Amino acid sequence: MTGFRKSIHFYAALVAAAFMALSANCGGGGTAGKIAFRSCKGEQGNQTCDISTIDPDGSGRRVVYSDGYGATWSPDGSRIAFAAREGDEFHIWIAGIESEPLELTKSGDWRALYWSPSGKYLASYSCDGFCTCRFPDVTCKIHAIDAETGESRYLTDGSPIGWSLDSRSVIYARICCSPDPVESRDIYRVDIESKNTTELIAADEDIVDPSFSPDGRKVAYIHQCCGDLLFNQELYSMNSDGSDRKAIAPGIEVHGEPLWSPDGDRIAFTSRDVIYTVNSDGTGLKVIPAGYTVIAGPTSREELGDGRNLDKFRLTGLSWSPNGSKFALTYRDDVWVMNADGSDLIRLTESPERESGVSWGP
Repeated sequence: MTGFRKSIHFYAALVAAAFMALSANCGGGGTAGKIAFRSCKGEQGNQTCDISTIDPDGSGRRVVYSDGYGATWSPDGSRIAFAAREGDEFHIWIAGIESEPLELTKSGDWRALYWSPSGKYLASYSCDGFCTCRFPDVTCKIHAIDAETGESRYLTDGSPIGWSLDSRSVIYARICCSPDPVESRDIYRVDIESKNTTELIAADEDIVDPSFSPDGRKVAYIHQCCGDLLFNQELYSMNSDGSDRKAIAPGIEVHGEPLWSPDGDRIAFTSRDVIYTVNSDGTGLKVIPAGYTVIAGPTSREELGDGRNLDKFRLTGLSWSPNGSKFALTYRDDVWVMNADGSDLIRLTESPERESGVSWGP
């Protein structure tokens, strides 16, 4: 993983944290939850981006906050947590479905937000740079933040990826450097009361964007070979103790974090602008015929350049509905919904703003 690869991961986590379809954000209801997304206007480098919500039928569009990032729903769907720039920092804000947003933290530079299944806490982290083998002295500190009071408790160093089902522990990753350019991520659990840590998975390979199944028994992740940026990345799965590691979509390059369906039976992922689903054991691989035109993205590292050509990927967000029967997606700068088999594609927004980072609430 390079510094650039890490910066892509940070952007994705901040703008679309809900891509990590962990148990804390997997509702069990129908399709009635609101859809959150990011809506930007202005030129790159001089743009403002709103956090907005909309109903699945296209009605009730509402701007929750101007210039916000990384909206993620509370487990009961009643609140949205997000980050907003305050000078050189990102503070955490929380808004109700209809209520005005409140600033939860008055200081700190918070990256990526993860609700505990109980809805009592948010896990987040702050870093003094990009934590990679190239910058080994960078430190990222994980905190548990009370979602009512904003009280923050330092837990350990690393980057959080989710919670235990009982809300007592934060699951997090540590970067381990090897002699070659590849970085692997050991996965740990830290108790929020005692701060005791337990190793869950010792990574002897490059584990990127690990995502636990809703029941906590499986992990889907991206296996990255040879330290490339976007290429040679395949979807793997393993048991939560690190055993039975295997490719479950061999030969297909993955360009987005794996998304567990709410029932834990299927995993959705993207390759360029193509959506796939696969069973957790690697059977039942399907291409989802979404009914839109695929725009080819970069085909080589030279074409990728410094990353600006990433905008050729026009599928910029994907989220399961609470009951797993539909997808919400942001494609070509608008929000759409469709059935999970790709049928009945409906456009919800059509505006000059650029929409991305969609998240379907419980």
